[in-house]
Amino acid sequence: MRLDRRTLVFLLIAPFLRSSGHSWLACVDYDEATLTCNGYARNWYNVMAGQSFSTDRGRDNRPGTDFPAGLVCDQSKEARTTPVTNAYDATYPMATLTAGQTVRWRWPAKNHATVGTQRGVQVFISPTADATTDAFIPTPIAEMDFSACNPRQANVDNADCQDTFVLPANTPPGVHTMMWWWEFNAGEFYNSCADVNVVASTGPAPAPAPAPGPAPGSPTPQPVAATANFVGMICPPVAVVGTQGSSFQVDVTFTATANSVIGVDIYREGSTTSVGRGTITTDTTGARTVMRRVTVTLNEPQPIPAEISSTHILRAWLVPASSYDASVSWIMTTTEALVPVEISNAIKLHHTCAQGSGSESSSSSEDSEELAKAKDANAALGTLFTILVIGVALYVLYRCNCFAKCGLPATSSNIRTERVNSRSKASEMKMTENAVVSVDRDHSVTPPNRERSGWTKHEDDNGKEYWFNEQTGESQWENPITTI
Repeated sequence: MRLDRRTLVFLLIAPFLRSSGHSWLACVDYDEATLTCNGYARNWYNVMAGQSFSTDRGRDNRPGTDFPAGLVCDQSKEARTTPVTNAYDATYPMATLTAGQTVRWRWPAKNHATVGTQRGVQVFISPTADATTDAFIPTPIAEMDFSACNPRQANVDNADCQDTFVLPANTPPGVHTMMWWWEFNAGEFYNSCADVNVVASTGPAPAPAPAPGPAPGSPTPQPVAATANFVGMICPPVAVVGTQGSSFQVDVTFTATANSVIGVDIYREGSTTSVGRGTITTDTTGARTVMRRVTVTLNEPQPIPAEISSTHILRAWLVPASSYDASVSWIMTTTEALVPVEISNAIKLHHTCAQGSGSESSSSSEDSEELAKAKDANAALGTLFTILVIGVALYVLYRCNCFAKCGLPATSSNIRTERVNSRSKASEMKMTENAVVSVDRDHSVTPPNRERSGWTKHEDDNGKEYWFNEQTGESQWENPITTI
């Protein structure tokens, strides 16, 4: 079967067509009534100024891994500035949001307004206000429909997608970092970062005049405390040791409106039976968000799976101290955070997390040792390669007779050859002289010296035999005994 040129070209580029499933956060506070954006994604003014919100200018950041490890702002496109307001200007400002506000976000469909039931847009927020580094609570605070677009149909690049979520009412005032997160195909992740200034809600309108008090004998109504609790984990381990009695640490961030118990449990995936727990107690934190470290100890062994996979779940939770029951395996609460974890032979943190944050990773020393071994191996290979190059260079110089041309001393083999040649030439000259016959005045031939005494046999440097007379100093090739 023969393929024409157009079919062949299509087959060559077909594997790359899937990569067009990209998008990004364009507006952080969109006013649908006036069609204006009151706050933009980080560094929008520097990349997208004067461009349509759907123009491809490299805003499709791809972390390459799922959260929580992928909750990282792209440092080449959305790096944090000091102060954060430097990433915005008057035309493309930083958003100001009110705690409890219904917020509308906007993004381009990029031909994917009909992605069906795939994971929607998820919203993440930093655990504390006015931080100096980017960090996010590893559980989303909201999820939106990616395909809430106009028009909601495929192959419309600039379809306008918008959806809303409620900013938690207990969000502490101050500057927070938020993240727009979307998974298109399985394992194909996109994110965008934006800074927002959160202000406290002014509260409800003043209450009307109180009604008359209860009739005599009626029970006095008790005030109900407002609940605004929050809990999350910062850089939890991605792998823990499954040995019974082994322990690891998790940094937990929380807001507690009353004396509370904060705990971290580890469960097998799909189970509500805890196989390890750690707890701490805390007084009320008011509106502040604080961080504490919880040590979790396994109470039964957990086998390492044959294939690397996240077979367990870490669950952080918060309950009032008065309602905590240590005998309950699954603590009932609406204030929780969940992340996957695997069972391994060493505690491991994600590479984006700073060493010492969360679990005390025993794998760090192993990684350092492996790195040192790799460096030593590379150094040895480098030395070997250098010696090889020098040897090749010397051989080429020798073959090209560069030593003699550059005035360098000859090698020992050359010196020996010259000595052999000179001695052979001297022997030949001497024998030639002895072979010359004398001619007298009458032109009579004088025979060579017939003296037989004093002759001894020798070999020149080439192994050729010759005869030498120690008395007369003569030398000749022929045996003097047979010479006439």
